[in-house]
Amino acid sequence: MASPHPVRPPCTGKVRDQSCILQSFDGWLWSALQTKEALLTRMKMVSRLLLLTAALAELVPAVAARRRSEAPATKALELLEKLWSQGQAELNDEALRFEKLKQWCADTAASKKSEIQDGEEKEERTSAVVESAEAAVAAVQEDIEELVAKAGKLDEKRFGVWNCRDGLSDFKISANGLACKLPVDLRHSNISIS
Repeated sequence: MASPHPVRPPCTGKVRDQSCILQSFDGWLWSALQTKEALLTRMKMVSRLLLLTAALAELVPAVAARRRSEAPATKALELLEKLWSQGQAELNDEALRFEKLKQWCADTAASKKSEIQDGEEKEERTSAVVESAEAAVAAVQEDIEELVAKAGKLDEKRFGVWNCRDGLSDFKISANGLACKLPVDLRHSNISIS
């Protein structure tokens, strides 16, 4: 087989020119590539040999088991019986899980129904309490308004209080010149008391 690498005459003499240096580097590179390719080829062969050995290791027990079986029909029947028993076991497990789920659903539904009824009863009791409290508050509010009105009339009779409005707020001034109710500071008011 002819080498794809061109053969050049070797460099001779003590003086090496650029082409000689290039030629020696080129030769070294070519030999390095040849060594790498040989190594890769050997590695591929070893990996193929390992794969073949692994495949044979898998086949030997299968062949031995095949010789041990009496007939293919017996093996098929054994396989069918095994599948049947596995199917029955899975069916029983599934039925058991379904019954548990069914019971859990029934228990949860009963619990939620009871909670809903309790909530509705609490809502009715709470709304009744709120209505009675609102009625009591309204009655007490009316009593408070009546008492405040009576107290105001008594103060007017007793001290002679005049109602005034300065544009900002309402306030009362008694006959003796004292303010009974002054929500706004008099310094900022338009009305002066003398």
